[in-house]
Order: sequence, then structure tokens, then C-alpha cells
Amino acid sequence: MSLPETPVFIPVDFMQDFLQESFEQIGCSQEESVRVTRRLIGANLRGHESHGVARMPRY
Repeated sequence: MSLPETPVFIPVDFMQDFLQESFEQIGCSQEESVRVTRRLIGANLRGHESHGVARMPRY
């Protein structure tokens, strides 16, 4: 998967809600979904895009 030439910026609050709801819909507990969401978003915010929200489909 290639990255877009122009970066896409998504507000953290929006992405957090989206990921948490997605994890809960596939059967994760609320606690688990919060924990995984924080890790994925945190990776992006630290500049590690390959270990951030791009990994969501693997779950």
C-alpha cells in the first residue's frame, strides 16, 4: 500500500472514537479497545506510521 502524496490529517478525537467503536464491534471489551486504540494512535503521533492506525485492518 503506498502513501498518498498529500498527507491526510484526521483529528485525534475522531480517529479515537472510530477505532474504539470498531474494536468493540468486532468483540473487544471497552478496556481492550481503549488500550489498543491508544497504542495505535500513539505510534502515529510519534511518527511511526507503519505501527499506527494503518495496522487496524490486521485486527
